[in-house]
Amino acid sequence: MRLVSRPEVYVQRIKVVAEPDLVRRSARVRVLALLSGAGAVVNACVFREGQAQAVGCVSKKGAVAGANGFDFTVAAKDCRFWDQDHPNMYRVVVQLGADTLSAAFGIRQMRVQGTKLLLNGEAVRFGGANRPIDYPGFGSMDPPEVIEKDLGLMKSGGMELSRIIHYPVSDEFLDWADRHGLMIIEEAGNWQMTPKQLSDPVMRKKFESQMREMVERDWNHPCVVAWSVGNEFQSQTEEGKKLGGGYEPVCKDYGYDEADHVCEHDGGEGYYKEAGGRGFAVCGFYQFEYVWGLSEAAAAYSFGVSGQACICERVWHPDGWGEG
Repeated sequence: MRLVSRPEVYVQRIKVVAEPDLVRRSARVRVLALLSGAGAVVNACVFREGQAQAVGCVSKKGAVAGANGFDFTVAAKDCRFWDQDHPNMYRVVVQLGADTLSAAFGIRQMRVQGTKLLLNGEAVRFGGANRPIDYPGFGSMDPPEVIEKDLGLMKSGGMELSRIIHYPVSDEFLDWADRHGLMIIEEAGNWQMTPKQLSDPVMRKKFESQMREMVERDWNHPCVVAWSVGNEFQSQTEEGKKLGGGYEPVCKDYGYDEADHVCEHDGGEGYYKEAGGRGFAVCGFYQFEYVWGLSEAAAAYSFGVSGQACICERVWHPDGWGEG
């Protein structure tokens, strides 16, 4: 447990959207600082991790309550992309009066080309494993020594990906993955729900709150390549079919349309084509394959959807069974 004392007006949260230019090997970085109130001057500086000299600094007078934007250009000499073999990290520091908040981030691009998933223009394979948070003596806690042991074993075994089941993980877990190049599918608690539970407004509201909190907290982690919105729920039912469409307003609130993210939905090529213009579409995540529905992802990304994906392990099969 940590107790943090903050002034009356402070920096609540930082969101970073980094857009690399693979040809020039440079990047544009958009920083959004959410302030609890108005301030005279707010400063934002971007650093390469481990370096004292800032890549760039921007000051804004008359900062307003809510989101304040800062734009940076990271020149090629200062730009290092993030990938599984070169997990280069940056840090943005925002200062408002006596209050300072920082956030780590990476610069990387994800695209799908045909049946290939491209990370910074290079094809990658999602070889990895699920990881439940459960350890003798610690239960669902994840102390640093367990994180180091488990994730270190995964990386040393040649794994590039871990899907976290079935609830968000600690900051320390994602920090390790950021700095060691382990790609992560993060998931909020929404699994094996019955049709009655799927249609329960109280349960849906609670899940949406958990999902929102997870995305807002973990947005800046370059290791997070997808958000899972559910596991093994009965999407072959009418209640399950309504679930995807119901999350679109929530996804918009997260800023998915702004950053070309992908939201779970049961659509076809026409839906993806439409989604390319508005910034989000659908990918399924199939338990029996343990790969995120690449054919659907390819369709979605080919029509202009890019960035992270918001996906779901849907429980559907042409034969009609619904057990994963």
